[in-house]
Amino acid sequence: MELPSQLAASNARILNGLRAGLYDFLDLGTNNGGGFKIGERLGGTKGVGLDLNPGMVQWNLDRGRDVMCQDVRALPAGINGIRFAVLSNVLEHLPSIYDVGSVISALVPVCGEYLLIYGPNFDTEEFLYQHNLKLIHTAMRDHLCRFKTIDLIKVLFDLNLRDFVIGARGVVHDSNNPFMHRADAPADGLWTWEEGKSLPKPFIRFNRPLYTFFICVVKLSPKPNCDDVLKNFSWGCDRVIFRSHDRFTS
Repeated sequence: MELPSQLAASNARILNGLRAGLYDFLDLGTNNGGGFKIGERLGGTKGVGLDLNPGMVQWNLDRGRDVMCQDVRALPAGINGIRFAVLSNVLEHLPSIYDVGSVISALVPVCGEYLLIYGPNFDTEEFLYQHNLKLIHTAMRDHLCRFKTIDLIKVLFDLNLRDFVIGARGVVHDSNNPFMHRADAPADGLWTWEEGKSLPKPFIRFNRPLYTFFICVVKLSPKPNCDDVLKNFSWGCDRVIFRSHDRFTS
């Protein structure tokens, strides 16, 4: 894709900064800049966003954020100084689990300390459909890759990434949760359930807590403490649901 001259120029400027070590974190799929806030909360001082939508790239540039119109899998070599990457609500938009693996693989040699992955939890999708229910993120048309945490675990182990923690947040105890809809509710309909506007849904109290989002911290060096990263994550972590068995060895 040939970029407009203005974006080509900003890409070149930011790439020079990356090679000079002026930035310390990446935000993948920047969109409206939420990943920058997460990166700053995690201790990042200056971030670079990567987004494939030229309009959103320009929108962020106009607001003072350094964002490249760039696929991370084609990121030029010679980048220095990046401590970590934020992948917030982005992997579920990829075409397949294979793309998830290729994106993570591309980030590993670029980042010195860790990856922070955050997104919708699809672990309970089958369980909820059996009860004529679904969470809103299951109904979104642009969530093409509805991978479960076990799928992510397999990807990480296949990439020989053996030190990571997966946490969960947004606990749901029953179907009265506002993000819970009837299974046949229209795609891209109301974000939250509203009586009289949304399809009536059954009331069910679940026999175990369900979680709406997952957070994964992948260690790339001995330095970061996964529990500290989870603690400092913007929206918190309700509980840890998986710790890899193998410890990082240098």
